[in-house]
Amino acid sequence: MEESSIMNTFSIHDQKESEPPTTAQETTEQEVTTLVCPSSLPLTAAPDEEWAPIPNDIFFKDDTTTSAPWGLVAVILGILSLLLMITSIFFGYQYLQNIKQSPSQVDGFTKELESFHNKVENFTGQLKKMQEGNYSEPCLKHWKEYKDKCYNETLKIGYWSNCSDLCNSMNFTFLQSGNHMLMEFLMTFTLNDIWISVSYEQDSKEWKWRSGSYYPFLKSPKPEQDLKELCVYIKLNPMGSYPCDETLSCMCEKKTFGAEN
Repeated sequence: MEESSIMNTFSIHDQKESEPPTTAQETTEQEVTTLVCPSSLPLTAAPDEEWAPIPNDIFFKDDTTTSAPWGLVAVILGILSLLLMITSIFFGYQYLQNIKQSPSQVDGFTKELESFHNKVENFTGQLKKMQEGNYSEPCLKHWKEYKDKCYNETLKIGYWSNCSDLCNSMNFTFLQSGNHMLMEFLMTFTLNDIWISVSYEQDSKEWKWRSGSYYPFLKSPKPEQDLKELCVYIKLNPMGSYPCDETLSCMCEKKTFGAEN
């Protein structure tokens, strides 16, 4: 009996020794498997919330970087709109000012047009003389030609009443008459105040040439000047009157050489 017990003990011992030893890794895997998915626990379905549609907003990217350029563009457009508005106001103001000044501008343009017309007329006259073979040097040096006459001022100055003598000493005559176009032409080259033979007559209350013809290009003198003897002068742009005892140069005229023949 004891022998059989001993034999059984040895056989069990031998059986254990014959079995391969269990490694630590296998033991760990078995423990993990047992902990994670025990075969004794039943499988349960996922909650309904987990099967709901996925919200779309989780796919949206952060658009702060994309909205920044559009904000900058909006600021630039705002600045440009402001500048455009300021420019429009400025040009609108200039337009209103031009409307107010338009009468004087039209008058200035008319004078320039008349002056240009005079130059064209003078040029065509000279061209006609050349075609007819009657052309010669029309005026002396430094004298200005208008139509068939030469004009210049005296080097000496004197009273208005002495201008005839000053011009005669040069074999010229004191400017006796002329229209508005002639006055515009003379004022294009006169730098100093120069007498012309126009004075104010107290009896008729009119400006007249020395020849007696009416001169309509000046307003009546002021009341405080009405008792003085006034004579007319011309200059580069303005035209006016002085007391006749002022000393100025005189405007002289003479027919061109071709016109004298």
